[in-house]
Amino acid sequence: MFSVCNVALNRPSYQSTVYVNDYPTFGPHKANDGMWTNALYPHLAHSLSEPYPWWAVDLGVPLSVKEIFFTNRKSAVDGGQLKLVMKFQIL
Repeated sequence: MFSVCNVALNRPSYQSTVYVNDYPTFGPHKANDGMWTNALYPHLAHSLSEPYPWWAVDLGVPLSVKEIFFTNRKSAVDGGQLKLVMKFQIL
């Protein structure tokens, strides 16, 4: 039997680049800070426009993972549609 918990919550995280503008940082820690909101700012990680962006989290110990849940932002720019993360690797 498995228990469900967010093992990535507030763990050290990293990403290829960080988008910067007038809002607070869009650093990798925003992807796993536990904040769930439909608002665009400030609770999301955001990279610069690049061909192969990446994001990683250090879980600290080897774990058997049964399920991974990804979300992406909703915004007026993309018609308010939920975008899906299509390509990813688990290392």
